Amino acid sequence: MLAVTATTLSGIVNGDNVTVSAIASYSTATVGAGITITAVYTLGGADAANYVKPENYVAIDGAIAAAPSAIGATTVAITI
Repeated sequence: MLAVTATTLSGIVNGDNVTVSAIASYSTATVGAGITITAVYTLGGADAANYVKPENYVAIDGAIAAAPSAIGATTVAITI
């Protein structure tokens, strides 16, 4: 899962308690490009039932890069 920052809501009646949160996920964990990312929005707060949540957002241009790897110190023992 990815952390997503949902910006401010608009159209909320002054004094209503409504919040928005979002979480995003990649369609695969495989390294590559052109990966689908879906952000799902949720409304919260005492007055959330009075509003329609934002449409979920889908992007098809996500990418996952290979993680770097390293080899620690190598010890070679020579026996004669």
